[in-house]
Amino acid sequence: MLYLLYGLDGFTKKEYFEKLAETNSAELLSYGSNTLPSIDELLAPNLFAKHTVYILQNCLSSIDTEKYLEKLKESNNLFVLAEDKLDKRTKLSASLLKDKNIQSVSFNAPSLHELPKWIKNRLEKISTSIEPEALSELLSRIIPDQSRFGFESQEPDLWQLNSELNKLATFCENKAITLEAVKQLTPQTVPTIVWDIINAVSGKNHTELAILLEQYLQDQSGGDDKAKIIQLNSALAEQFRGIAISLDATQNNIPDLEVLKVTGWKQGRLFMVNKNAKSFNLK
Repeated sequence: MLYLLYGLDGFTKKEYFEKLAETNSAELLSYGSNTLPSIDELLAPNLFAKHTVYILQNCLSSIDTEKYLEKLKESNNLFVLAEDKLDKRTKLSASLLKDKNIQSVSFNAPSLHELPKWIKNRLEKISTSIEPEALSELLSRIIPDQSRFGFESQEPDLWQLNSELNKLATFCENKAITLEAVKQLTPQTVPTIVWDIINAVSGKNHTELAILLEQYLQDQSGGDDKAKIIQLNSALAEQFRGIAISLDATQNNIPDLEVLKVTGWKQGRLFMVNKNAKSFNLK
């Protein structure tokens, strides 16, 4: 039997894999394009092997579908073509999606607008809930508004969010998650204050820099000061890497469109990086 799962919601997709294996009392084996054995090997009968669900992660382009598609559909084992991105305009994709003998499921990550509903549904599965004020605070801590830095708000990390929800539910003993619990257990994300620090450094504003560092150490809950500084250094290193990319592009006359293509940045981010890069040099 053959499945086609596509979309960037790897968290929910993984749950689907596990449920599929559990429902069919099967072993779960996963391969990527770099680890995929020959399809003939996977299709070969083995009297001593357990019923198996084979997850083929982003392997569609590596499979000779003309040769193997029907064999995969007819196999006693379950084969799952798990694609992060599927171009529905291609002839192959259109054919797979129309095939009634292939179960196709889309896994799109929830948008920021849909995230509150996703959180409530996750909590329902573990028989708990969250107070409205706590939900707002949790979202602001997990996904800060970065529009003032020229960024679009970042996509939610569902793995991190699910971990936070489980932690909060345990702390609240599966009663409604409170605002106090969120403030106590869920730290503020680092990137927002990082750009303020970068601005202070680029402007050589030592007083503002000292105030921001003190604010950062006070605002970040959990862990000692050493751990907080390590986390901050990591975030700053990523931003200074961006500044180095901007300086190198300027020095070598690389156009902004090429930088956007290579880095995958949004236009707003490149604008902010270029602006801050003017206060630095590669020496």
